[in-house]
Order: sequence, then C-alpha cells, then structure tokens
Amino acid sequence: MLTIVESKRKKSTLLFDNYRYTQDKIKNTTIYWKCANRSCSSRALQQDSNPPKMTKPHNHESNEVQCKVEEFRMNLKRRIEDSPQPVKKIYREEIIALHTTSPHVTPFTPMFHEMKTSLYNARNSSYPPAPRDINDVKIEGIWSKTLNGELFLLHTLKHSIFGTLESLKQLSECDYDHLFFDGTFKSCPSPFYQLYSVHSVINDLSTPKLYTSLSDKQGPTYISLFNSLLNLCHVNGICLNPKFVTIDFEQAAINALKLIFLNAIVKACNFHFNKCIYTKLQELGFQSAFINKKSTDINEINVRNLYKKTCALAFMPPQEISKLWVMIMDEYQDIDNIDAFYDYLTDTWIDNDALFDYTLWNYYDFESLRTNNNLEGWHHRLNSDLNNVVHPHFYMFIRAIQNDYA
Repeated sequence: MLTIVESKRKKSTLLFDNYRYTQDKIKNTTIYWKCANRSCSSRALQQDSNPPKMTKPHNHESNEVQCKVEEFRMNLKRRIEDSPQPVKKIYREEIIALHTTSPHVTPFTPMFHEMKTSLYNARNSSYPPAPRDINDVKIEGIWSKTLNGELFLLHTLKHSIFGTLESLKQLSECDYDHLFFDGTFKSCPSPFYQLYSVHSVINDLSTPKLYTSLSDKQGPTYISLFNSLLNLCHVNGICLNPKFVTIDFEQAAINALKLIFLNAIVKACNFHFNKCIYTKLQELGFQSAFINKKSTDINEINVRNLYKKTCALAFMPPQEISKLWVMIMDEYQDIDNIDAFYDYLTDTWIDNDALFDYTLWNYYDFESLRTNNNLEGWHHRLNSDLNNVVHPHFYMFIRAIQNDYA
C-alpha cells in the first residue's frame, strides 16, 4: 500500500507498508521521507512517481490501524471538499465503508464530534468568498442551480428566492389549499437578517417549496416578497390563490399577507399560541407549576388548570370568548400575583383592540390544519446540516438548501 495524505498541519504524509513517513525534503525530482516515529531513524526516498525505497530499516513494528485511520481522514476530507452532500452524511457513509472492509479499524477512528470542526473547515475551504454586504451578493454558476442542474434561483432583486418552477406549481396544488409561511434567524446567512420559507402539504407530507433571504422583518420587505412570489407565479402561468395561510405571530408579515393574498384566511399557528401563553406564565414566575406537574400545591394546580383553559379558548365559539375569559379570571382570581397575566392576555389576545385579533388564533369550526409546528423539525434538520452555526457562511447556506431541496 502506498498513499500520500495531508496531515493535520497541512504537511504531506506517506503511508507505505503500514508505516507512516513525513516529508523531510525535496531535491530535484526526489522526495526524501523520514519515519513519523521520532525515535526511529528509518528513511525512504522516492524518485518521480516510483514506489519509495527504504534506505534505513525501522526499529519498531508497523501499524496498520494507524495508517488506515490516516487514510480514512484523507478520504473523508477529500469527499467533503468535492461533494455537495451534508458533512454528517458523508461521515456516516465513510465509516460504514471502512467498517465493511476493515471492521477492526473502526473502533480507533475519531467520532464525528471530535472531527466536526476540521471537517466543516474543509467544507468551507471549497466555497467562494462570502459577501460582506447585501449589495455584494452575486449568485451564479452551480450556486444558482439545484444539485441536478435545474434553475434554483428564481429572484434576486432586494431578496433572493430559491426554488424551482415545480416548487411554484406545487404551491398551487397543495393539500387543503393551505400554505405555511415561517421565518427563522439562526440559520439565515450573513449578510441577510432572516430566512423566510414557504411550505405546503402534499400527500400529508409537509415540505419546503421556497427559501428566501430577507434583509429585515419590516412590512415593506414582506410586501415586496409576497408581490415577487405572485409575479413569479403569474409570468409562469401559475395561479396562486390559497384558501388558507398559516403564519407565526409576526404582525408585519400578517398585515402584508392580508394585503397581498386578499382571498386567503390568515391563521396563526395554534402551537405557537399555546407557547406564547406558556412562556408568559414562565416569565411571570410560575415555572414551578410546570416543573413539578404532580405537585399538590393548590396554587400550582390552579396555574396548570388556568393554562389549559386559556389554551382551550382557541376552540370555543368566537362570540363566547370574552364571556368565557371573564369566567376563567373569576374562577382563578385567588392565584397569587396573577393579575399581570390577566392584563397580558386581555391586551394581547382578547380585547376588541388586542394586538392579535381572535380571528388569527381561534380555530372553532376550522376545517384545515391548525399548526405549523412540523416546521420546527425542519428547522432542526437544517440547523444540523449547518453545524448549528449562527448566521452561517453564505455559500454554506446555499449548499444546505440545495441538499434540503434534493
């Protein structure tokens, strides 16, 4: 066996007859190698591409396992640099291949978490320089296409929209005539502010259809995005007129959706409605009621019941909500320091001039899907593919959504 690999310090290493050599010097067309074991004075020389010749013997045994591990590292990094597949997927495939041919070596190979920094560095080295400013963004070549070579970049003015013509068609043909819009910040690449995705359900499977990168979360930006989406559909002969749209509680996005998708019933996610209530109770100091759910403390029991009944308002007849809320407040008025929660819920969800109108969060007699919490699982997978990096490298992000779409 003869293999030349690059060491951790970017130096050439020769693997030959289950011994490791480091490069000593190069003279004309001859490479001089020395044993990687510092206590060994063995030497070898290699002329042109011919096999090395040992000029001095080793004073120790060969180490097949160590050489196999070095070769594994080399093959792994080379594939990561050349392949668009997710880093973790490549690692798993290489480990399986090694175990198939050399099962005695795999116990000595480094775990993924031990290598991930160097592996992601290897991946990043294959990317073009990241843009420092939105005005510097230039997406072309393989970065503007899917992994199959299909056009993937649909729009670039003010914001980038990634997807395909098939994606647009699927938005108009989805189950329940229902679209899901969602924003996230962690996985959005610098220099953009927010990743905004559009999802649909086909055959009861929710998948992302469009990926957009936005500069902020202001109303005009959302309006521009939704107009761009409608225009893309129009010029491609696609009628996008959803009956339902589910979104998170982002007021600017909600207002923009209602302005652009005039015929759509806009709903906020029921899961996030419940989460808002739970979070507020936590903020106000009622954590213990949920940490120990078997607690017999009457105050904590009442807090848990208050939470359940408040969440249940989302399924009550709209005309009954105000009356039911008054009844709930009366029933649990003896909970210590609860007034701040009552004020929050009234001002945010119940009053006629509340921050969020009940038509957003009330699902009484609603015939379609009530949550977009399956998007949380998608966020987790995307973040994992990005090594959970906050605001990742711009081209690392594009590669991740290319893989996600594939």
